[in-house]
Amino acid sequence: LKLVKELANDPFGWTVIFEGDRLFNASFLEQCRRISQDCLTCWVLEVSDETKKLRHADRGDTQDETWLKGRETKVERITKAFPVKKRTHETLDDTDKLVKELLKLIL
Repeated sequence: LKLVKELANDPFGWTVIFEGDRLFNASFLEQCRRISQDCLTCWVLEVSDETKKLRHADRGDTQDETWLKGRETKVERITKAFPVKKRTHETLDDTDKLVKELLKLIL
């Protein structure tokens, strides 16, 4: 958060990109929104339950169903509290589209 505060005062402007469960929480996002004067874009990547299970198995994840359900609840709450762009991420083609969209934002 210290870095976000520092960059918010830079007259040249910055784009800060972060991902992951630890930073994707309402408190952090609210502080970023305030610091950036409401210039905050959140993406939520959506996949089918089948794809989620396959990806968890491929990674060897050990989170139980309770933990996984907690993540779903967390995302639902954040999507209600913040402007969120939902994007499908099922295929490599979806990945390519996401990369292109992200590059447009930062270049």
